[in-house]
Amino acid sequence: MIVRKTNEGWDIIYQYAHGILAGQIAHHLKHKFRPEFWVETLTAIIEHDDNQLDFNEKPYLNDAGMPQDFNEVNRSEDENLERAERVFDTAMRKSGFVALLISLHLEFLYGDLEKTHNGFKKMLRKQKKIRKELRTNYSLSKKEAAAYYEILRFCDRCSLILCQEKLPAVERMLEINTSIEGEQYFIFCRSDGSIGVEPWCFESEKFEVGVELHPVTESTFKSNKELKKALDTAAFKRETFSFRK
Repeated sequence: MIVRKTNEGWDIIYQYAHGILAGQIAHHLKHKFRPEFWVETLTAIIEHDDNQLDFNEKPYLNDAGMPQDFNEVNRSEDENLERAERVFDTAMRKSGFVALLISLHLEFLYGDLEKTHNGFKKMLRKQKKIRKELRTNYSLSKKEAAAYYEILRFCDRCSLILCQEKLPAVERMLEINTSIEGEQYFIFCRSDGSIGVEPWCFESEKFEVGVELHPVTESTFKSNKELKKALDTAAFKRETFSFRK
């Protein structure tokens, strides 16, 4: 989960919701970027961060009882491996194309561990073989598959910047990443609150997207169970973002 401190307590965004926002951003990209299997691509973008939150699996509170952002949660490499395998297996049950993009995302996230963790070494090498088979099934070159994955990477990063309130003030530009068609993309916020992206990679000159967040007023919690109860009973609110060329 993505955790933001407020004067009243916390605004919490589930990573599932972050994925939905990433999918909305993808939906507005220029049509020329869309691969043949566009629905499957959107599915991979929307669901790339699923299978994250499990209150029975590990604590989501720090020692002071405050909710932890996903960047702060300590996971062992074995736990990350288990989650990675679970995410890929779920994707394979939906579509080989979805699984191909998810596999590339796992490579992006955990590729460095191939040298230091035997489990990841075995898993990542197996993934390379599976990706080759999937590319053959979809008549895709390695370059084409990588290009489709860059769409996911762009939308993921853009969504995270918005969810984590990372937009700089005073129209300063923040790099999103170098992704779609090898371009380096930047995002910024204008004085009127509208959001710009350079270079502009969207079909329309303006559009709106949004994400649901759950405000909780407690400063600290005694247990995962107490945090889950607060989230389950919190009335969500929707935060919107207006993009303009």
